[in-house]
Amino acid sequence: MIEDILLAADLESSEAGISLHPLDCDPAALLQRCAETVSPYALKSAVTVRVQAPSCGTIYADELRLSQVLDNLATNAIKYNRVGGLVDLMVFADDDSVSFQVSDDGIGVAPAELPGIFDSFSRASNAVASAASGSGLGLYIAQVIVSAHGGTITVTSELDVGTTFTVQLPRRTALDY
Repeated sequence: MIEDILLAADLESSEAGISLHPLDCDPAALLQRCAETVSPYALKSAVTVRVQAPSCGTIYADELRLSQVLDNLATNAIKYNRVGGLVDLMVFADDDSVSFQVSDDGIGVAPAELPGIFDSFSRASNAVASAASGSGLGLYIAQVIVSAHGGTITVTSELDVGTTFTVQLPRRTALDY
């Protein structure tokens, strides 16, 4: 949490944004590592994590920063889920882009709160009411990282049904940076 606060403060005070160190990375392997990272937390929370990570080539991106995004989304999907809930981690690709999707069947977010979900220090009212810890910076940082890669992050949600985050990144090469 301290790292998130320091990073968010640095991002908001810097015109340069976040620095990336891109290299060729395997999106399917990134998603598999994310599942392994959050697995102990999911087990403790009695949430099942399913992974659909077919091979889809490589992307030229900052592997550490993308892992930070995926880990944050997956951790939130577990944290704001219910006992016995389900989290799906998926990756799919076409010729121009690679997309990651993190879906849960948890508490969801009210429609009125969705427009500000990526703002710094933003937390949905039902997330606050759940007493789950959080700084409200994870989604803000995720959006900054995804944007720095030239991608987009979107969310759909329905109260008491669940939430889906989709991260779409362009396929790039070293020449694009």
